[in-house]
Amino acid sequence: MSPDQCVEAHELGELYAVRALDVSEHARGVERGATQELNLLLAGDQLHRDVLGLITAAGGGVTLDDLEHLAGQSRFDIEPLLGDGLR
Repeated sequence: MSPDQCVEAHELGELYAVRALDVSEHARGVERGATQELNLLLAGDQLHRDVLGLITAAGGGVTLDDLEHLAGQSRFDIEPLLGDGLR
């Protein structure tokens, strides 16, 4: 049996089954909160925008120590801008 035949024979073999999903109210609430938080950061001072840019550019794995070094600012200035995930 070829790999293509195995896929066709398998119960999960229908690779192109697409179902439209309704957006949940929970997801909409999360999106609204994230958008509001982003807008507040963008409307903030230069440090707010710098920290947001550094976190975005890092793509993950950035620490408070990293931000302190990269932004050239004290951790006491940066820490209040962060959620619990980076403290």
